[in-house]
Amino acid sequence: MIFVDTNYFLRFLLADNEPQYSKVKGLFLQAARGHVKLATSVVVFLRLLGLFVLPTRKKTKGKWN
Repeated sequence: MIFVDTNYFLRFLLADNEPQYSKVKGLFLQAARGHVKLATSVVVFLRLLGLFVLPTRKKTKGKWN
């Protein structure tokens, strides 16, 4: 089992580093085919939430948009 931390998801989602993106994409494809097992944690998903979802919300006139 391979632990997938925040950096794996970031490299895959951002595709900002081609060698790392290709490696992670291959790993995710292997997992999708059942060749390897991956694990992660709630902390990783909370970190991604904080990086991608929460910054897009803005408070206007006392309400969250």
